[in-house]
Amino acid sequence: FAATIDESGISGTFDLSNELALVGDPDALIDRVDLLLTGGRLGPETKNIIKELMQREPTDLVKVRSVIYLVSQSMECVVLN
Repeated sequence: FAATIDESGISGTFDLSNELALVGDPDALIDRVDLLLTGGRLGPETKNIIKELMQREPTDLVKVRSVIYLVSQSMECVVLN
């Protein structure tokens, strides 16, 4: 899954422009990805962990990809899907 988000080995690209526009507001970015992948089921503790990890990333694109990956691997997403 991580390779898909990083677009390695697949054809085509993802349009992450909506998510990139939210990088300056980490809570809004996480809420958006949470809504898209879990229907808004992420708990506050999980969101805080994702926010902390996201802020360590070097570029905006890597931040967005990290949020997508981390939400997708959360228990709320795994159990839902």
